Amino acid sequence: MATAPLRDPPKILPQEEVMHRNHQHQEDVNKERIVHLQEKLRNWNALEDELLLETLKYYINPCPRVTLLALLNENQESWSKGEDEIPLQESDLGPRDS
Repeated sequence: MATAPLRDPPKILPQEEVMHRNHQHQEDVNKERIVHLQEKLRNWNALEDELLLETLKYYINPCPRVTLLALLNENQESWSKGEDEIPLQESDLGPRDS
């Protein structure tokens, strides 16, 4: 009858080594989390910048020069006449886009 070969008993690590390995593992996990969160933050900042840019484009670009001038003149007429009021001239808007 064949007997199973004897195995060495499991090695029992000293408590300090176990604590060191656990600490090292936790540091590695934390580093991975930090890298992951930094990547999420970069992606969020890029998205936030893109949204800000699109918002600015929305408020600046689609408003044609004539519409802007009409809007400002309409508002100017409804304002009470004050000493600090400066009449808006078409030349105040700068060069005209074609």
